[in-house]
Amino acid sequence: MERSLKDMEAIIDEKSVVERWSDYRLAYDNAHRSYRDAYLDGYKQVQQETQSAASAIRNGASYKAAPPASRDSVVDKVFGSGTALLP
Repeated sequence: MERSLKDMEAIIDEKSVVERWSDYRLAYDNAHRSYRDAYLDGYKQVQQETQSAASAIRNGASYKAAPPASRDSVVDKVFGSGTALLP
């Protein structure tokens, strides 16, 4: 990733982005892939832990004692699809 960022910076400093677009795009793609790969495992782990926490809540006594009509909506506001914890 560091090499790709240096390549991109050099192309920008030379003011030759248009002329060297394919080189710039390759460096950008490599940096993006490196960044994604570095954080993908961490993201998957957070997703698994989030799902485990939601499951533990739904299996807990407090959840079971809550009014059935509203308990899922309360948990889903934090742990549901499209939230910060589970996009």
